[in-house]
Parts: sequence; structure tokens; C-alpha cells
Amino acid sequence: MDWSKKLIDYLNNNTVDVHDRTLVVWGTGNTSLLYYEGLKRLENEGFIISYYTGKNISASEIGRKTFNGKPLICPEDVKNLKNPLVLIATPNFRYVNEIKNECKDFGLEARHIDEVVFKLHVKEIEECLKLFSDDKSREIYSEVALARAEGKNQNPNIVIGRSLFNIPEFFAAERDGRFVDCGAFVGDSIERYIMD
Repeated sequence: MDWSKKLIDYLNNNTVDVHDRTLVVWGTGNTSLLYYEGLKRLENEGFIISYYTGKNISASEIGRKTFNGKPLICPEDVKNLKNPLVLIATPNFRYVNEIKNECKDFGLEARHIDEVVFKLHVKEIEECLKLFSDDKSREIYSEVALARAEGKNQNPNIVIGRSLFNIPEFFAAERDGRFVDCGAFVGDSIERYIMD
């Protein structure tokens, strides 16, 4: 299967225009905090978050609380906004369909936030795919990106556990190879690599 083609075809199909849309993020947890930092860079492209919502937003919080400096709105009130688009921000993909169905009950369009960002930047993703020198790297990148865009779990044969950095090939016993760990949470990945 040509994962790169599948990814690009998916991203080019049913594109999303965020202009003239009222963008509402579903999620007020740590993931939304992380996304917000990245989304601020997209504001010049029309990617402006107007509200945050979620299952646990109560009417008593409306007008009193904000999230990332944006007002909160009850999910059932999102339908009253002008041309709303709900962006689902959760790393837990088992909730994506649940949220989509709940939005559908309210008559709302809802998509995973990664799908929207990836569709807006499909040209950059195509350029990134060209940078890989081998098919395996393109396959891993494409399959992980496609799973994120579709709001599905990654193939467990490609990604172990929750971290995108737990790719089995990185933990192969190749003592003469080179491994560059370009991020440092607490150094646990490099420790595991060295210990294996």
C-alpha cells in the first residue's frame, strides 16, 4: 500500500475552509493548551479560535470563565453561532467518534483538529514526504499522520504505546548506527535505546 498517496488523497478530499467560520475547540484540557500555542501561529491564515466547549461545560461557567483567553460556550449553544466548525482536541481517539456523534445530534460539523490543520497545510506535508530518503520512513510518517487526521489509533506495529517516538526500528540492536534524540522530555527514550 502506498501510504503517502493514501495520506495526500485523504487530505485533498473534502477540504476545509476556516475563513468565515466560527471555530470552537471541543476540549479544555492539557491537549487544548498545547494546541493553542501552535494555533496562535496560524491566526494570520484565518485560524482564529472563538470559543471553547466540552461535555463538562456548565451554564454557570458561561460569562464567568475563559480558557486560553477565549470564552466558554455550552455544546448545545454552538449551533446558534454563525457558521460554526467544532475542532476536536483530544489525543484519546476513542472519544473522537463519541464527540462527533454528539455534535451531529446538535446539527454541527465536527472534525479532529489535526485533520483541519493537515488539510490546510497539505502542500507542506507533501514537501516533508519528499525529504525522506527511504520508503519505510515515508510509510511511518504517512500512516501516523493519516491516523491523526482520521482521529484513529495508529497501527500498533508502527507505534508502540502512546508515544509517537516509540517506533520499533529505533530500538533495534544496531550498535554501529547513529541515533539523534532531538527532544528531551526526561531522557527516557535515549536511556531505553542505550539499555537495549
